[in-house]
Amino acid sequence: MKVLRSPRSRFLPWPAVLLMAAGFACWIAFALIGSTVDSQGVLHEPFGLIPIGWLLLLLGVLVIVLRILWVGLRALWQAKR
Repeated sequence: MKVLRSPRSRFLPWPAVLLMAAGFACWIAFALIGSTVDSQGVLHEPFGLIPIGWLLLLLGVLVIVLRILWVGLRALWQAKR
């Protein structure tokens, strides 16, 4: 019996790829924007982009790990049936 697979059942982690790309984009933006010191000696930099970049990157990795676990556990469950 041939099993038809829907496009959703294939391993295409597009949300994870987009999350990680956004994380890398935050780091690139941080590097491109740069930092300046004003006349009073105060440092101005877009520091918030660094933790946001890490957060997006880790969320992307988490999505991939959860997807791999989901596919693996589902395959084990179907093999036992």
